[in-house]
Amino acid sequence: MTLLDRIKARWAAATSGPYEAITTGVRGGDHWYVCAADESIASIASNDGINEEQREPDALAFAAAPTDIAALIAAVEAVEKLADAWEARGTSDMAYSKTIPDEGIAMTILADGASMVENARHIRTALAPVLGDNT
Repeated sequence: MTLLDRIKARWAAATSGPYEAITTGVRGGDHWYVCAADESIASIASNDGINEEQREPDALAFAAAPTDIAALIAAVEAVEKLADAWEARGTSDMAYSKTIPDEGIAMTILADGASMVENARHIRTALAPVLGDNT
């Protein structure tokens, strides 16, 4: 099972969001709770209405969140870096193709360069709905 599979399994088992961070001032101090947005402060503080079997999967998902998020950020950054490298190499190859006297070789290098640039565009297009458009 890959890291992504484990992350997906943890969050599939957890209570579906959206979540809220809420605080209550009980016994002289603030107590923070993370809960599904539709839960009331009273039910969270007293644990009334919370499915007993759901507490452990929720706790495991939230406990793993910092590690999971760091791994996902690193993966997305690696994919973005790959897109950058493909675009740079493709752009360079397309420019280089203009210096090749053999038209057949030049066209092959040009086509390969254009393919790399297109692959980089596909990666960015796939990421854009989630991460936003960088253009």
